[in-house]
Amino acid sequence: MSRIFIAMALTCVALLPLRARAQQQQDGPSPDQQEMFQQMQQARDQMFQRMQEKGIDPQEFFGQMRDQMASGAFDPADFQKQLVDKGLIDQDLVDKMQTTMQRVTVGTLKERLGASDDDWKIIQPKLQKVVALRGATGQGGGAGGFGMMGIMGGAAQSPAATDVSKAMRELRNALKDEKAKTEEIGAKLQAWRDARERAKSELTKAQADLIGILTARQEGVLLTMGFIQ
Repeated sequence: MSRIFIAMALTCVALLPLRARAQQQQDGPSPDQQEMFQQMQQARDQMFQRMQEKGIDPQEFFGQMRDQMASGAFDPADFQKQLVDKGLIDQDLVDKMQTTMQRVTVGTLKERLGASDDDWKIIQPKLQKVVALRGATGQGGGAGGFGMMGIMGGAAQSPAATDVSKAMRELRNALKDEKAKTEEIGAKLQAWRDARERAKSELTKAQADLIGILTARQEGVLLTMGFIQ
């Protein structure tokens, strides 16, 4: 599957490193990983087949996306919605992929941390909050995007992270408007910077809260995977 389609259309940057690790496993990919790869292939085939049926030039379609990325106006969630709205990919297939990736990601993290089911119930929401705030502050959500909150499942929502997302969304909308005034764009930029600073403060607290419940080994694992500092 196209790296662009995985990373942007389905916000699944975790899939490629997961697949590489799965292929290196002595026993081969797990059933969940095999299902994930099959769904990736199905999504790719479905998208390009429907592009052909609708007379859409893939090069032009993704070229527009690259232009939006270059201008800073690209919104992955909006792009995914466009794919669904245009009938290029079914929403139920997107949902199935997200569910499968959630199982793979959670299972891999639990295994790496050596966490029991009871341990994970405590660790997961605190880790999700850290992931959300790291993403909001531009620090990423774990190695290779592996810890993306949407893939991990659940919704450990942080108001600070939500404020950053809202501010970024409003900035992108302003950038899409060719008639937007310089003052308006400047105000949106400042609102985003203010929201990000608040998220940074919350991130420091959330990381301390998470580290406080981890063993030294678990802390070391999450540190090397890029989830905490």
